[in-house]
Amino acid sequence: MAMSEKDLIKVVDLYKYFPIRTGVLTGIRSGNIPTVKAVDGVSFSIREGEIHGLVGESGCGKTTTGRTILRLIEPTKGQIFYNDINLTRLSKDEMKKFRRQMQIIYQDPFDSLNPKMTIRDIVGEPLEIHGIGSDSERRTMISDALQEVQLTPPEDFLFRHPHELSGGQRQRVAIARALILRPKFIVADEPVSMLDVSIRTEVLNLMLDLKTKLNLTYLFITHDLAIAKYMSDDIGVMYLGKLVEYGDTKDLLDDPDHPYTQALIAAVPVADISIKRGDIPIKGETPQPIDLPKGCRFNPRCPYAFERCFKEEPPLFQIEPGHGSACFLAEDFHGGKVQRGKMPS
Repeated sequence: MAMSEKDLIKVVDLYKYFPIRTGVLTGIRSGNIPTVKAVDGVSFSIREGEIHGLVGESGCGKTTTGRTILRLIEPTKGQIFYNDINLTRLSKDEMKKFRRQMQIIYQDPFDSLNPKMTIRDIVGEPLEIHGIGSDSERRTMISDALQEVQLTPPEDFLFRHPHELSGGQRQRVAIARALILRPKFIVADEPVSMLDVSIRTEVLNLMLDLKTKLNLTYLFITHDLAIAKYMSDDIGVMYLGKLVEYGDTKDLLDDPDHPYTQALIAAVPVADISIKRGDIPIKGETPQPIDLPKGCRFNPRCPYAFERCFKEEPPLFQIEPGHGSACFLAEDFHGGKVQRGKMPS
């Protein structure tokens, strides 16, 4: 995917491998150290002011991708660009300057907030770390941040602790903490998955309003296709560390090409009418990331798998501009489209 003038984030061949601890003798005998390929050659870009959704089952590498982009986890290899600046070449001190422009909202608002700190101290901590403002200026900025996330009046929240708030209020505090430095890019890691269904929409709408007001760019990580459809301009689908499909949200969800994407859509509950259900039931269990199958990683669960799928790993084929699929069917059949229900001859 070529970088345009409007791309704020570009990820190029990003890898993150985690070594598995084994006994000394085991490592010597085998001649290598086993690794989990959490992120395995992922590439995508995010245009300024837009929301890129990243979806997939638990353990597919979504969260690791987001944290590696921010260098909260150091990449094994690959390149990460922010406004054409290669973040992977920056020292830790240089990277600290970019923390003001790149922030994260974590999944669990209770675990991510220090229970011993007041809301004022939690939201104001980034200002202290970066040496921004006097005491009086910080007080004003903290109050403004709480108002932006609709915790009003802010005086009612400043001296409370996280356990005194509801889950939705805690997540709003986490959002305020991320916004107080006025970043341009935010990784939102399953930001509503821990919240009651009744308040998810409120928080999602708040994030959309803030995106417009502050010209934010999001990497929105979720396992919920309905939420991805509601929030995202385009979507990338991950499976076992690989990006298996990407495209415009409407095109990808209305006409998915990769069998895994089709299977995810088929798994959407019938009551959720916001997504058109597919007709491919997903089967079997996800392979262990330390023992990946040869060839296409989805082949043990794919109803369309044929001989080539068990020998070669498919690259991302371009189906049409802006839409790609890592499936040999996308290359070989139906003019670049995987036709559901059709098996290769």
